[in-house]
Formats: sequence, C-alpha cells, structure tokens
Amino acid sequence: MSLCIITSAVTVKSKYVAIQDSIIREHEYITAISKLLNISALSSVIICDNTMYNYNNNPVFKDLVTKSKINIEVLYFQGSNKEIYEYGKGYGEGEIMKFIFDNSKLITNYSSFYKITGRLHVENFDYVIKKSLNQSTLFVRTAFSLNYERNFIKTFFYKMDVELFKEKFINQYLKVRDDENIFLEHIYFNTICENKIEINFFKAFPNVIGVSGSTGGLYTKNFFLKFLVNKIYSFLNIK
Repeated sequence: MSLCIITSAVTVKSKYVAIQDSIIREHEYITAISKLLNISALSSVIICDNTMYNYNNNPVFKDLVTKSKINIEVLYFQGSNKEIYEYGKGYGEGEIMKFIFDNSKLITNYSSFYKITGRLHVENFDYVIKKSLNQSTLFVRTAFSLNYERNFIKTFFYKMDVELFKEKFINQYLKVRDDENIFLEHIYFNTICENKIEINFFKAFPNVIGVSGSTGGLYTKNFFLKFLVNKIYSFLNIK
C-alpha cells in the first residue's frame, strides 16, 4: 500500500502566493483532502501545515477522519516566516518536508511516498498508483519529447524514494530564491542532473484539479485536453 504527503499553509506568509485569504485556503485544503481520503490504493496520509494550523481542530476534517479507513497523521509547526516571505513558497514547502522527515512516525513504515501540494487533487490517483507500483521515483513530465527541454521539474506532484529524498533533496529548499527566479522546481532539476539520479515519468498522466498556489489559477476538468495528453503519454510509452 502507498503513502501520500500533503503539504499545507493555511495562513500564508509569502508575497509570492496569489490567494492569501486563510478562510478560502482552509476550504480549498479540506475539499482536496476529502477527495484524497477516498483513494482506495492509499494506506496512509501525512498532512503537515507550517502555519500552526491543526487540522484536528476542524470539525469537517474530524468527520472525514472518522469515516476514512486510511491511517492519517497530522503535523503542524511554525515555519520560518521571515525566510518564507523573502525567499518564496518553495522555501516553505521544503521546510515542511524536512519537518515531516524529522518528526513523522508514519513515514518510517514506507520506502517511498507520493507528495502533493495541499489544494490539489489527482482525480485518477488510484490508476496512477497502479501504474507506478514498481518504480520509486517519478515526476510529471514537463515536455512531450523524450529529452530534457527545460531546466525544471514539476514539484506539485511526484513520487520519491524515502532514502533518496533524505540523502539528496531534504535541504535543497535552502537555495530557493523566488525573486531571482530560482524556484524549487529548478533546484530539484539541478539536484537530479548533478547527482546523475535516475528518474522516470508517470506512465499514467495525473489528472490534477485544484488551485495553483503561485497564480491562484485553476487546474481544470478539461477532459478533452486531458484525453489528448493521456493519448500522447500512451503513444510515447514512457518508462
């Protein structure tokens, strides 16, 4: 069975985040989490917030937990507000991941994990998991050619080996500088290249819906476009 990590920042402290209203953000997080807790292929979920927001105090969330068969671990802490405001949301996300690896009990039971940005949901998550069971480090494709064409890797959703993350990625967020256009996506890409890390792309295209943290734009249910993308994925026979 599989583990998914959800990163959360209900009360944002970054000038690089479009939607800053904590009530709206809370609603969007709960909506996405409610869908995730219905994924049958997931056995555990870790939810971690870096703004001291405790999901266990939310009555809607508590109701979801009672109805779910998934093991759920809720973590929260106060992130580095000054650095997150100055360097960007990727810095905050990196702090969340480090806090999880330093404090989570659930993660010690798994050799790999899926990570998703909190206000997003993968509609076909069960199928994505089914198609990626034998691979431990996977990313969403950034281009349709078989070669790297851009110097970044998408980080809103990925799967990674636990030991690999601890060894190579856990402190990379310290290099994030949004104001210099050095984003977590670039840093992870450079980490992969510099360490010659072998990665693969998801065989099944993740149908992501929800709200983008950077722009506030929607990942929509554009079924025709997603149908075409899935067909291209199949045609390329991604390893």
